Amino acid sequence: MTDPEFDAEASTAALTAVGEAIVGNAEYQDGWAALSLVATFGGGTESMFGYVYFDDGSWEARTPKGWDVLDGLGALREAMAVPGEPGWKACLLQLRRADLRLGIDVEYDDAERWKVRPDDLERSVERLRPA
Repeated sequence: MTDPEFDAEASTAALTAVGEAIVGNAEYQDGWAALSLVATFGGGTESMFGYVYFDDGSWEARTPKGWDVLDGLGALREAMAVPGEPGWKACLLQLRRADLRLGIDVEYDDAERWKVRPDDLERSVERLRPA
């Protein structure tokens, strides 16, 4: 017996749409070098937060305007779902501007895997910085 697989073609299309929504979003039209977004889903709620990183090493909190990116990540989550299995609870999306390298990591068990802790803000934000 083989394990059921998710729809790779739909997942690729959804991830591409998310990348396009980020690059076209009004919050990301300045000179950032990289960005990270964390989205969480579960219990009937969804949320997102993120950071942009600059070439000088600085960063600032920034989340996309509107709902396009979060809705797109929801569509990606659905496309990646294996029939009969719960979808992932959180994802970390990272984008480097120079080469438009888009990466995603998903978490099926711990929705707080990428939670930023105020008492350890600098380290938490650096942990999310794209390599």
